[in-house]
Amino acid sequence: MTLPVRIRAMLQTLWAWALRHPWSAMALIIAGMGIRIFSEMVDEFYEQELSPVDLHIQAILQPYHTPALDTAARVISDFLVLPWILLLVAPMLLALLANRRHVAALVFVLLPAFTGLLVELLKLLFGRERPATALFVEIGNSFPSGHATGSMVVYGLFGYLTARFFIHARWARIVALMLAGIMILLTGLARVYLHVHYPSDVAAGWGAGAVILAGAVLFLEAWERRTKSV
Repeated sequence: MTLPVRIRAMLQTLWAWALRHPWSAMALIIAGMGIRIFSEMVDEFYEQELSPVDLHIQAILQPYHTPALDTAARVISDFLVLPWILLLVAPMLLALLANRRHVAALVFVLLPAFTGLLVELLKLLFGRERPATALFVEIGNSFPSGHATGSMVVYGLFGYLTARFFIHARWARIVALMLAGIMILLTGLARVYLHVHYPSDVAAGWGAGAVILAGAVLFLEAWERRTKSV
């Protein structure tokens, strides 16, 4: 069955746009996924259907706790906070400034701060307490996970900026984005493993972070097009 001419023309236009602006197209896809994940977690939260699944996943992970894995999870978790995060932020910030990417540098500095404030507001809104089985004491509420949200924004933005402005080979870009994805995944898993967050907290954090990250990418891509057209 053939598509109507108007729909086929619209799809061809969208495909042509995506080929011209692949980063923006990818950001829109990420934003859509993030909105779906976050809204799904919020719906389940209000319907009080998250706890059984969360507790089941935690029970599955329980037998795998070892001192070595506990230490590794703490290291992965702590890398996203001061002062360790400066090992990632400082080189990227200097590289952006050296290449006169001042707007990108500003976004890279301000966006994590904005993300942190937003997460704290969401935590206050939902008011979910942290798991009673946490391996160490964490301050604040649990939903959504600030580490999961922050990892999506910081590592995702780092991977995007690296692939977008500093490397040109396709395989190297793929590697940079994959490494960012691995760090995002490991950070979320570490928080669940340490029992400082429920799995749904992490999923909601990833969803919220994806929307923030996508917005930043769309803004920077629009800025790039604007500066090139001037």
